[in-house]
Amino acid sequence: MKEEYLCRQATTADIPTLVSRRRMFEEIASSRGVVCSKSRLDAFEQRYADYLQTHMKLGTVAAWVVEDTDTIVAGGTVSFLPWPPGLGEGPAALFHSLFTAPECRRRAIARRITETAIRFCKDAGSDWMLLGASDVGRPLYESLGFTPASTMMRLPLRWQTRIVTSCLRPLSPLRLKSRPRLPTPPITQTAKPCIA
Repeated sequence: MKEEYLCRQATTADIPTLVSRRRMFEEIASSRGVVCSKSRLDAFEQRYADYLQTHMKLGTVAAWVVEDTDTIVAGGTVSFLPWPPGLGEGPAALFHSLFTAPECRRRAIARRITETAIRFCKDAGSDWMLLGASDVGRPLYESLGFTPASTMMRLPLRWQTRIVTSCLRPLSPLRLKSRPRLPTPPITQTAKPCIA
């Protein structure tokens, strides 16, 4: 990375730049065959700006930017997550939203941000640093010691195209007041029982 690049911790004044990474998300989505509408990307950017504003002030989010003569060309963010009690004591650190302007790629800028984030998380007392790696980013992360966490699984709850009704159970009466109550689809007589 050249001397002129300055890596510094981001402030709330940098939030507009941190959220204006539409190109990166469009690239990721299109590589997976997903087309994102402008309205969906606009809504995402607003939610992400609100998230950063709240959590940077609380200290549960830290971000870094790299500047080239006063222009931000890269950035990355860590969210500290409360973790259930276990062998570790500190919060888990989720590293996300790493971006580099296309004209500045292949200059070790992403490595500099990632190494800075790793040191910060160690100093903050985190026991684990987690991230979701793209195919492009995987070699960088592996060179820094990240390894696949093969025990993790995920279930998309908001973007499913179909609902499997064979294992639906009534929802708990404890609900978030801000979310609308959704009707529970009836379970048919031919439904297979859930395996606990």
